[in-house]
Amino acid sequence: MSLLSRWTGQSGNKRRVAEDRRIVWLRRAGIGGGVLILIFWLGAWFFLTDLDTRTYNWLHQKTLIATANMGYRVEDILVEGRVNADRAALLTLLDVKRGDSIFKLDPRKARESLEATEWIRSARIERRLPGTLFVRLEERHPLALWKTDDGLKLVDETGAVMTVRDIRPFKALPMVSGEGAPAHAPELLGILEAEPDVIARFDSAHRIEDRRWNLLLKNGIGIKLPENDPGLALRTLALSHEKEQIMDWDIDSIDLRDPGRIVFRTKLGKVQEYKTGLGSAQAL
Repeated sequence: MSLLSRWTGQSGNKRRVAEDRRIVWLRRAGIGGGVLILIFWLGAWFFLTDLDTRTYNWLHQKTLIATANMGYRVEDILVEGRVNADRAALLTLLDVKRGDSIFKLDPRKARESLEATEWIRSARIERRLPGTLFVRLEERHPLALWKTDDGLKLVDETGAVMTVRDIRPFKALPMVSGEGAPAHAPELLGILEAEPDVIARFDSAHRIEDRRWNLLLKNGIGIKLPENDPGLALRTLALSHEKEQIMDWDIDSIDLRDPGRIVFRTKLGKVQEYKTGLGSAQAL
């Protein structure tokens, strides 16, 4: 065989080998592409038909049943700190009952649900294995009633307004009114608490232009407090009352807006001044 024939034969063999390799590669690429397309289609079908959600829910339910059968079931629900919050509403929000798996409750979601209610300021929920749920509540404390054109609303200890359907249990709380009254009510009532003679006679308070307070005593006497340092003004009034029972006089109003003196108006319309240093009333 000539060298040309031998070279031609070897060259043809190489071409056939190269072609065979390309065919094998194309077949593999086709198979791989088909597998990828099938996987993509199955994944799309899995999610679009909500099979993933149903599968998760099925597995989750089976897990809860298994853990309950193992003894991790709710036997007791202990709640601390509940005063005004409705017990039935709390149990509804927890969405768990005795006999359920203790892992059915998601503490984070349950806490968020409880803290979204009107009465609960903060909540802490713990699983105490094997069968106790512990709920610690910090409730908002009603401090006063706010009188508005729309009716009465509760004010808590921070000055926040609470919308409660039934306020009848809180009718004995002090009443405030006027623009800005809720936000400033805790400060005012704190000052009044420091003066037993004053708060024993206190009936209601009206906020004037969100700057200062006018008080109304139970005997009908009005008290005008200054914009600045109302605590000092009430202390002056309390000391004067200790000397001459000024809040029991037959008068219409007491004006404490001028530091160092008390001006009061009699029911006949006369205006008199009580000089705190002298301890006597004088006509103006």
